[in-house]
Amino acid sequence: MSSGNAVYDGLVVDEQLGHLEYVVTQELLGGFQDAVGYPEAGFPHIAVKEYIEVLRRKHGPVPIISAKHRDRYFHPPIVGKRVQVSGWVREKYERRGRWWLVVETLAIDEDGREIVRSEHTFLIGGLEAGQ
Repeated sequence: MSSGNAVYDGLVVDEQLGHLEYVVTQELLGGFQDAVGYPEAGFPHIAVKEYIEVLRRKHGPVPIISAKHRDRYFHPPIVGKRVQVSGWVREKYERRGRWWLVVETLAIDEDGREIVRSEHTFLIGGLEAGQ
């Protein structure tokens, strides 16, 4: 059954998504800490929105609504280190007339330290099933 969204319909479970790379700067870290109101916050990946960016880098704009996420933090990123992010489509399903997508990301710094592993569930465009 088609979701009515060509990008979503073309996604394949276990497909690797686009690659993202960025350097953790003091400005990036400080901006994140200011945004969350917590000066000791150490995980600016949320501000980078890497979980959406890996999808967009491979498939372009996709109308999504973030529904839930789960993060497992291993090491705080180090200022000045390059972080590489990979992502995969882990699941696609229809429930209650809505189309859902689960994307997993893994962020590792240039020294091989695992920073964070995330799983994000998105509602695709709010489309009704069968449209």
